[in-house]
Amino acid sequence: MNNCKSIIPTKALKGTLTDGEKLLIDTKGTNCLIKALSGKVNLFIRESDMDASCYVLSEGETLDFCGKLYLSGNQSEFCAMMFTTL
Repeated sequence: MNNCKSIIPTKALKGTLTDGEKLLIDTKGTNCLIKALSGKVNLFIRESDMDASCYVLSEGETLDFCGKLYLSGNQSEFCAMMFTTL
């Protein structure tokens, strides 16, 4: 017996991060694939860490996660998000 799973997109978003903007992404039980379309997008686990260390997602790179993340960037950062479920 074969057991197959498919990734089903439930929602897709695109947006430009303005200078100093803090954007919370909450997957709410789904998975999320973030792609940096231009510039570098900074990713943080907690809002209090936004001035300290972060993970930098460079242009063309993607990150697949489940949970909550904060995004920040400058006016040249543009990213896309696709929420999926199995």
